[in-house]
Amino acid sequence: MPTQFSHVQPGDLISSTLMNQVIDELVALRQLVDALQVVTTNVAITSITGPNPLHPGDPITINGRGFVVPASLNSVTIGGLAAPDPSGTSTQLTTVVPTNLGVQSGGQFFDVVLNNARGGPAKMSIQISPKVVAPAGHTSVTYKTAPVLPAENGNPGTIHANISYIFGYEIRAFANLPGNYSVSVTTVGDPTWSAVLLGDTGTSPRDSSVFPLGADQVNGVPANIRVQVNAGVTGTATLRVDLVETTSGTAVTPANNIDVLLGIGQVPPSPQSIIRVALDSATGAASVVGTTIKFTKGTPGTISYLVFLSEAGSYTLTPTLSPSAGWNTSNLSPVPLTGPQIGGSRQSLILIATDSAGTAELLYTVVRGQLIQRYAVTLTV
Repeated sequence: MPTQFSHVQPGDLISSTLMNQVIDELVALRQLVDALQVVTTNVAITSITGPNPLHPGDPITINGRGFVVPASLNSVTIGGLAAPDPSGTSTQLTTVVPTNLGVQSGGQFFDVVLNNARGGPAKMSIQISPKVVAPAGHTSVTYKTAPVLPAENGNPGTIHANISYIFGYEIRAFANLPGNYSVSVTTVGDPTWSAVLLGDTGTSPRDSSVFPLGADQVNGVPANIRVQVNAGVTGTATLRVDLVETTSGTAVTPANNIDVLLGIGQVPPSPQSIIRVALDSATGAASVVGTTIKFTKGTPGTISYLVFLSEAGSYTLTPTLSPSAGWNTSNLSPVPLTGPQIGGSRQSLILIATDSAGTAELLYTVVRGQLIQRYAVTLTV
C-alpha cells in the first residue's frame, strides 16, 4: 500500500524519515510510469495496406506503433525473406514485397514480421498473388477474306445500302508469353456505317472481344466482322481493326491499324486486287437473299460464280464448306484456272442441304504460287 501523507503545517519539523518516505514514493511512481511506457510503446502492427491484388515487387505500408526512428533500424521480413530497408515514422513504415518471394498460382498468405530495439516480433498476415509477368513482342492483323457479292453486268458486285457484309481477318501474336488480346472494331467517317465482331462460328455477335493467344501464335486466328450499311447511306467509311494485349504493364506493341475504305457503289476492297470472286447466280434450291444464299432442304441447288484474274499465270481455285455436316459436298474439287480472266471465268457448284444441314460458310481460296486470296459467302437453310 502506498504511504499516506498528511499536510505539513507551518512550524512542523520536517524529519529525514519523512523526506525518505517521499523519495521512496517518487521512485515507485517513476518505476510505474516506466512500466506503462513500455506497454504503450511495445512494437505492434495494426494494419497493412497496398495494391489489391498484391504481388511481389509491390509497395506496402505497415501501420502500428513502437517503430524506431530512423526507420531503417526496423527489421521487416515477409514470408521469411528480408524486405528492403523501410522508410517512415514511429507509426507508419513503407517497404516492398521481396521480388523473389515464391507464391503459389492461386495466391497465399504470408506473415509480415517486424522487429526492432524496442521489442518484437510484431506479426500480421497478408495475402499475396503471383507476380504478373507481362508479355513482350508485337501483334499482327491481316485482312484475309472479302465478301462475295452478286456480279453486276459481268463485273464484280458493289456495296449497296441496307445490306450487311462480312469481312474476314486473321490475328497473330509474336510474343514470348501467352496473353489475352482485345480486338477493337470501328468505322470512321460517315456515322451511319457500323461494324460488329462476330462469333467464331455463325453470324451472331461475339460474346467477348478478347482472344486468348499463345506464345508466338504464328498460325492466324480468324476474326470475322460484319459491316452494316444502313438505308440512305451516301458517304464513305473506313473499317478499322486494332489488336491490343490486355495484361497490365504489357510490352507487346500493337499492330498498325488495318484500314479498309468502303463506299456505296464501290467494289468491296480485296486483300489482293489481282483476284476477285463474285456471285453470278443461285438457281434450283438455292436463292440469293441479301449477301447470303438460302437453300431448300433435300433439293439440289446450283451456285455459279465468276473469278476475275487481272494477271497472267496458273491459278487453282478450291471451294470448301465449313461446317460441312448435313451438306452434300461431293463436287467440292480444286479447279485449275489460267489468267488473265478480265471478263471472269464462270464456275458452278451443286450442293444439297440435307435435313441436318445448318448455316455454313462457303470459302473460295484462289492460289498462284505464294499469292493466296480468299472470298466467303454464307449459306443458310
